[in-house]
Amino acid sequence: MYEKYAKLEKALFKLEQILVMIPFVVIFITVVIQVVQRFFNLPLPDTTDMSIFGQACFTFFCIGMLVYLDGHITIEVHKMIKNRSVLFVIEIIKNILTLVFAAVFIYLGWDLFFYAFQGGSATMAMRLPLWIPYGSMLIGLVLMVVHCIGETIKLCYRKKHNLPFTDEVDVESMR
Repeated sequence: MYEKYAKLEKALFKLEQILVMIPFVVIFITVVIQVVQRFFNLPLPDTTDMSIFGQACFTFFCIGMLVYLDGHITIEVHKMIKNRSVLFVIEIIKNILTLVFAAVFIYLGWDLFFYAFQGGSATMAMRLPLWIPYGSMLIGLVLMVVHCIGETIKLCYRKKHNLPFTDEVDVESMR
């Protein structure tokens, strides 16, 4: 089961990389437009709203990726705790708390998303619909849940097969 879920997560991660690149490009383009507009005093529409939307989407789409890559903020207890059973319990509690956090924000975000979607709420300057950043929050949190479940399955698999719970990552090879 772990291998199939890991393949699903890997495919999902590739999709997430594309989802993250799109708002990043939007941020870059809109900031360049703003700089050029202000430097040459051009009569172009203000693109601040698009930059803010791009930042929100980028942030929320990265949530799932950070859980998948184990790049989210954690307390490095792996180096201090040598007892595998205690470490396993701590990791499971961490995943449960992450899932509770995600569930609360999915619940709150769902109402916010539909309120903006049905009400037609939009930004003042460009009239961009507010359901876009609210929807990105929902998508990012759902991806976070998927990856958190995958992390829990991986923990159980590694405990069963007596493998280390964490992979030692060579940061230098990522550059």
